[in-house]
Amino acid sequence: MISLIACINKNRGLGFKNQLLYKIPEDQKFFRDRTSGHTIIMGKKTFQSIGRPLSNRANIIITRDDNFKAQRCVVCHSIDEALSSSSPPGEEGVGGGRNDADRELFIIGGAQIYAQTIDKADRLYLTIVDDVKEADAFFPPFDEFKKTTLLSEGEYQGLKYQILQLSK
Repeated sequence: MISLIACINKNRGLGFKNQLLYKIPEDQKFFRDRTSGHTIIMGKKTFQSIGRPLSNRANIIITRDDNFKAQRCVVCHSIDEALSSSSPPGEEGVGGGRNDADRELFIIGGAQIYAQTIDKADRLYLTIVDDVKEADAFFPPFDEFKKTTLLSEGEYQGLKYQILQLSK
């Protein structure tokens, strides 16, 4: 199963100048808990903004840069290569250790990677912040995901948000 996970505002804004728009503790905990033990796929700029591989996850980075290397990460040069680099459950390598029912690959950004993978996604996990803020990176339209489950809602520093699970 392929899932996209992101925190966006009501205009689908994701980030500005290679930084997230929002740092909401409950959203960050949700991201950590949901992706822990799974394979995560991200673009090079997202990896650089994080600054390190995320622990307890297999990290795959997509880049066009043939010379790019990152310790404890698999570097791929296309979406298809990244998706096929996730090894079957139970095998040593990138994605091993989970059974088929638990196997979920997470796309964690950025905007270009989301846009290239949304058609392949089975599920979205979106924290939607009831706010509008200047952004230069946006999550793609997700109208085809009709089934919505509210997982949580809250408020942080005056910002109301909902954490949703969406599927087709």
